[in-house]
Amino acid sequence: MRRIVVLALIAAMVGGLVAVRAQSGKWPDKAYNPKPAPGDLVLPLPTGGAIVFRPVDIPVKGLLKDQVITLGQANQYRFKESPYQVGISGSFRLSNGTWRYWISKYEITASQFEAIMTGKLAGPPSRRPMVNLSWYQTVEFTRRLSAYLIKTGKMPREEESYGFVRLPTEVEWEFACRGGAKVDQVTFRWPTHVSSQPGDCHRLREYVWFGSPTSSKFRLQRVGALKPNKLGIHDMLGNAAEMTFGLFRVMAFDRPLGRLGGVVVRGGSFTDQCSAIRASHRTEVPFFSRRGQPYRSPSVGFRVVIVAPLITSPARRRAYQRSWQLPQAQAGTPIQTLSDPSKIIARMIKDPRLAAWRHQLSQVQRGMTTAIARSNEFHLLSAMSMLRLGASFASVIHGWHHDRVVKIQNFIKAAEASPADPDDPTRAQDITRMKRLLVKVKALEGEYVKTYGGAVQDTTAKYPRDVLRQAYQKQKLKYLAQGKRNLVQFMKVFLDHVIHYRGTGTEEEKWRREIGAVQKI
Repeated sequence: MRRIVVLALIAAMVGGLVAVRAQSGKWPDKAYNPKPAPGDLVLPLPTGGAIVFRPVDIPVKGLLKDQVITLGQANQYRFKESPYQVGISGSFRLSNGTWRYWISKYEITASQFEAIMTGKLAGPPSRRPMVNLSWYQTVEFTRRLSAYLIKTGKMPREEESYGFVRLPTEVEWEFACRGGAKVDQVTFRWPTHVSSQPGDCHRLREYVWFGSPTSSKFRLQRVGALKPNKLGIHDMLGNAAEMTFGLFRVMAFDRPLGRLGGVVVRGGSFTDQCSAIRASHRTEVPFFSRRGQPYRSPSVGFRVVIVAPLITSPARRRAYQRSWQLPQAQAGTPIQTLSDPSKIIARMIKDPRLAAWRHQLSQVQRGMTTAIARSNEFHLLSAMSMLRLGASFASVIHGWHHDRVVKIQNFIKAAEASPADPDDPTRAQDITRMKRLLVKVKALEGEYVKTYGGAVQDTTAKYPRDVLRQAYQKQKLKYLAQGKRNLVQFMKVFLDHVIHYRGTGTEEEKWRREIGAVQKI
């Protein structure tokens, strides 16, 4: 009996040593960064682990500057994903004056979550995302991770303040998902960071785990196994859907409504079909289940960002104040408000109580009128530029359709209608090959239509109808003087689509059909 007890104690001690090694040994690099890349920020975790972040840079300079971007997507889910404009900036100021925030390169794994929440690791580190947890647990994770990084001195700093970890806002998440400033404006508006064509499953499969026997096999997959997006971030679409810091709101035509709901989950998961994978995908989940328990889902996980307070020092507070007062100091540049200030000044000039100021007010009025006229002129020139861009896109789509799609379709029809030739065994193979080519050509044509749709959306968001009609007439005269009558037709179609979009959203097949129906002169 004594021998059995001794053996049991030895076994317990050996098991304890193994456990200690598992908890204190350094994780293999692949356990937390399977795809190392330049620019990775690797920060330590308890138990010898680590978490990797990628920089997201916003190329704006100045404290009161941000980048205005268009998020969302025009589709059948307009009440959830209608396009809207919003500003974005970062927390950490770079040496060149631009701004940055950090976002975790991979979804938070079960082992990273365990290391922070318990200080232990029961077994070898896992690369599976942490799922089936509540929003409150994610917030507690960010609190503990922030405290750990600050105590170890590894947390990034901005002036006198440490950064902190939190869930990303919807704007931060979608900006990073779409590729941020690393992609051009057209690519930024694509539904995915891979292709502008929804349901382009062949290309998505290289980047996204979605619900398919040929992709995720409807199972959660290891992080970092597929290709990253343009910012070097993995699995933002598919695999585990991701909780954000925002509360769910439905969309009016051009902005989110003020009514707030549950937790916003972004990106789709390994259970969603390929056609549902897009950067604008938004889902609402409740904070609590019907039984009163914090809501959890086996397909929902999270990633985190590192940001910093805005008022990071007394000097920064004074800098904000100076920046805010700057427009008032430059009185020679009047600002147009909703009420035309020149009209207000005209009434002031007639006021006998202000007779002593009449000359100065008249000078201000003339300067303001000139500034507003210049602003309107620049706005009109900008609208003309967008109409030219839309006309060019429409011209390309028209040429693509008639020179490629229609010709291939006519070839297939003629081949299928011709009698079979027993001496020509390759006829069926040629038809099959041309049908496959037609599918690819239509997909590429679809990408052009998506790009055209982005131009429609941007033009709609930036210019009122009266400005667009003025711009159309001026640009029409220019095109006619240059002998470009065909571009006048394409510009007219584009303008019609912009005006139509204001009321009913995108109709890409209708756009494709109407552009294709234009008769060149």
